[in-house]
Amino acid sequence: MKQDSTNSNWNNCHTYMVLAYKDSPYLEACIQSLLAQTRKSRIIITTSTPNSHIENIVRKYDIEMIVNDHCGSIASDWNFAFNQSPTGLLTLAHQDDIYLPEYGESVIAALNASPDSLIAFTDYEELVAETQRKNTACLIVKRLLLWPFYLKKSWKSTLIKKLILYPGNSICCPAVSFNKSNLEGFEFNPDFTVNLDWDAWLNIANIKGSFTFISRILMQHRLNPDNETAASLRENRRQQEDSTIFLRLWPAFVARTLSYLYALSYLKEKYDK
Repeated sequence: MKQDSTNSNWNNCHTYMVLAYKDSPYLEACIQSLLAQTRKSRIIITTSTPNSHIENIVRKYDIEMIVNDHCGSIASDWNFAFNQSPTGLLTLAHQDDIYLPEYGESVIAALNASPDSLIAFTDYEELVAETQRKNTACLIVKRLLLWPFYLKKSWKSTLIKKLILYPGNSICCPAVSFNKSNLEGFEFNPDFTVNLDWDAWLNIANIKGSFTFISRILMQHRLNPDNETAASLRENRRQQEDSTIFLRLWPAFVARTLSYLYALSYLKEKYDK
């Protein structure tokens, strides 16, 4: 299946900006999941590491590719993709992940139904090898943190938008779509390499507008030993960035306790795999 290049067959308000890096073996499956959406959107690959693997996929599926020639960080790649989107609604699609067929239709409808929306995000499941995990301890904790958002009246509350993020990052980054028209001047912080999404949600929470939550599982977030998250754990960057954000949000003794608990959860995850 190729992307139809006629604008009449695209949803002209939404674009998938696919973040491609080096030669991920999962990039093609991600593209295929986007092409299989029940509501079609434009697909654009952005990369700071152009190579034959990405270029072969671009040719095979007739997808546009835009190269970031000024990459200095992950934040630079994400900001580049965000700013290059030709539409006001966009999803930063992560190359390792799978988007279920109704993801696009659901987030586009949700964002259009709430013109003040800043972001819309869905529930998700984990993908380890090809095994789907819907109810891990991590996923259950995140759903518990999001419980206020099962009530739509909570979506606009600045206080609640922040509270769901104080105990940890309850929003899965690849499950998020953005309403760029309500995020003028927004950018990801280059001081972070792992928690740039958590930092972003905290900053966006201060903006007047809604966090729109779709409680259905509509994407699969792949966990694998070769991605950036796994590398950050090995290099201790994840733990350091957790501590930085917790210290911003909590008194020092609470921040240290939360950081310690998170470190234990990472250790458990390592041995569970």
